[in-house]
Amino acid sequence: EPVAGWKVSASNGLTRGAILASRLHASPAVLPASGLAPYGIEGEIAFEILRDLPARQQPYTRGEVMDAVRPMAAIEIVSTRFTSYTDAPLLDRLCDFMSNGALIHAAAREDWRSIDLATLPVRLTRNGEVAC
Repeated sequence: EPVAGWKVSASNGLTRGAILASRLHASPAVLPASGLAPYGIEGEIAFEILRDLPARQQPYTRGEVMDAVRPMAAIEIVSTRFTSYTDAPLLDRLCDFMSNGALIHAAAREDWRSIDLATLPVRLTRNGEVAC
């Protein structure tokens, strides 16, 4: 199946897992819970890469990277095939797409440079009511 993107984590060193095309959805999206159990949700910032940044001798500057990406709000549906994800070996977790069940993304914002992504507030609502 085509890979539509990558989930990246720095919690155990730099790791990544594929996001399959069938698991990437534009908001609003409705997904059947039966295909994702057990599951959880995480607020995320996703980045669309607008152009290649080929390998080179010198590191890319922050400005060069910022010019090559566009962020968008996203919700990751976390789902795993393992009884205990944390007890599974790292290679097994990578093969499990780093527990990515789905990713739902909002439209990209062109004015994103005025937003402090490090302190971005997140609010979860369920059926119109704030859950957290």
